Amino acid sequence: MILTEHDIIQNVGIGALALNKFVNSFYAKNENLRGPSLALAMPVLPLLYHRATLNSIYGRAFEGGFFNALSDYREMPAGLQQRMEEMSIQTFKALNLAYQSKILTYSKELNELLPIKTPVTTGKYNEDIKKIVQGADRLGRWFAAVSEDQICITLKIKF
Repeated sequence: MILTEHDIIQNVGIGALALNKFVNSFYAKNENLRGPSLALAMPVLPLLYHRATLNSIYGRAFEGGFFNALSDYREMPAGLQQRMEEMSIQTFKALNLAYQSKILTYSKELNELLPIKTPVTTGKYNEDIKKIVQGADRLGRWFAAVSEDQICITLKIKF
């Protein structure tokens, strides 16, 4: 069986790795007091698996990078709602793998995704996967710095 770029890049394992990095970064930015809601995790993979968006995200500075990325790539919100809806099953599968791998957990009481201190290394992956992980790191920090309402308005998404 020949794997296409779509099969390689948009797979559940890489999604779990990216969501782990997103949650860990969000949690760290909030001084280990609060994790992201499940809703905030929904646009992560659609953003990271869109090449032009990823290219605008992964190399940005942590401070102010969210709005700079949006300013430089104004098409970022275009089609995001539809991609988010279409990729919801993939996002849930990636979250399930992360739960089963004991790298993330979900608190029903708090409605938050929380990291588990299981070490996850990313040094052995190719450059495309490293970009996705770096992008997830930035998204986690950026989403932690602004309100959920502001993220929804800026990215033109609804939950």
